[in-house]
Amino acid sequence: MGMGIQIFSAAPQARRDLPFYNGRPRRLSAAGWWAVLLACAAGFLVLTIAPTVITGWPGRVTAVAIFVLAPVVALRWAAGADWRAFLPAPRPSDLAIGLIFALVSIAASLLVAYGVFLLGESRGNPVINGMLATTGWPLAGFAALSALQLLGEELITLLPLLAVLAWLHGRGVSRPRAILAAWLVSSALFAALHLPTYDWRILQVFSVIGVARLVLTLPYLITKTPWASAVAHIINDGLELGLALAFASAPG
Repeated sequence: MGMGIQIFSAAPQARRDLPFYNGRPRRLSAAGWWAVLLACAAGFLVLTIAPTVITGWPGRVTAVAIFVLAPVVALRWAAGADWRAFLPAPRPSDLAIGLIFALVSIAASLLVAYGVFLLGESRGNPVINGMLATTGWPLAGFAALSALQLLGEELITLLPLLAVLAWLHGRGVSRPRAILAAWLVSSALFAALHLPTYDWRILQVFSVIGVARLVLTLPYLITKTPWASAVAHIINDGLELGLALAFASAPG
C-alpha cells in the first residue's frame, strides 16, 4: 500500500490512528476542543509578548515553557487520561521518517524560496540572524530553547489539525477528505502565524513557510505521533541554521 493511500485511506490503520475524531479513544466535546484551541492561541500570545515584558533569558524561558505546556494542559483537561493517545511513544521507524521529511522539507523550501527571491519578495528570518550574532554557551542555550519551541509549534499545528478533522468527520465528511482539509487548514494557519516575522510578506509566508509546513506535517500523518514531525522540524531548522553559520563564517 502506497504512502499516500496509507495517509488518506478511508479506513484507519489497524495499529495506530489519529485520535479523537472517531470516538477512539474518545470524542472531545465542543468545549474541550475550544479549550485546546484557546490554549494554543494563548500560548502563542505569551510566546510573542512575554519576552517584551520580562527581558533576557527569564522572559524567553518563561514564554517557551508556557507555549509548550498550555496546549498539553488543556488537552489533559479535555481528554482526561486519554490525552496520551496524542503522544504515543516514538518507534525508531518514526524518527527515521522524521529525518527523511526534514530533508524533503529543506529541498522543497529552497526551491520555492528561490522563486520568491527572484520576485523580490523575500526577507531573512530574524531568529536565525539573532543566532548568528551569538556564540559559545549562549548559542547552545538558544539552540536548546529553540528546539523546545519547535515542539510547541508542532502542538499548535497538530492539535488544530485534529480539531478540524474531528469537526468535519463529525459532520459526515469522509476520513480522506477530512484529513486533507485539516492538513491544508492547519498548514495555512501555521504559515499565517509567521506573517509578523516576515513583515507581512504574504507571498513568502504562504509559499515558503506553507510548503515547508505541508511537508513537515506528513511525518505525523504517516506515523500518528507528533515526535516524528517534531524530529523533522528540529532537524530542518537545525540544518538551516548550520548552513547559515557555515556561510557566515566562510572566508571572503
